[in-house]
Amino acid sequence: MVAWYDTHGGGMVTATGAAGGDPSTRTVWITGLPQHVTEDAIRERFGQYGNITKVSIPRDSMTQMLKGFAFVEYDVRDVVWFSNSLML
Repeated sequence: MVAWYDTHGGGMVTATGAAGGDPSTRTVWITGLPQHVTEDAIRERFGQYGNITKVSIPRDSMTQMLKGFAFVEYDVRDVVWFSNSLML
């Protein structure tokens, strides 16, 4: 798990890789995101672990507000397992 304290939004943001223990996944699930988070901010923070190929930040279909989580996909699955073992 990767974690950091969001100094602008005042909360703990965590990321967990390999959801369900699937060793073939290249996606990290990030939770606890503030409403003001941007794709660029996520790429900057999580790009230090590897080459990001896709960032998905879901929004509520009615309000268009961020749901507070995101998915980051890397080009290789080893990055997910590596980030899963870190605590910042």
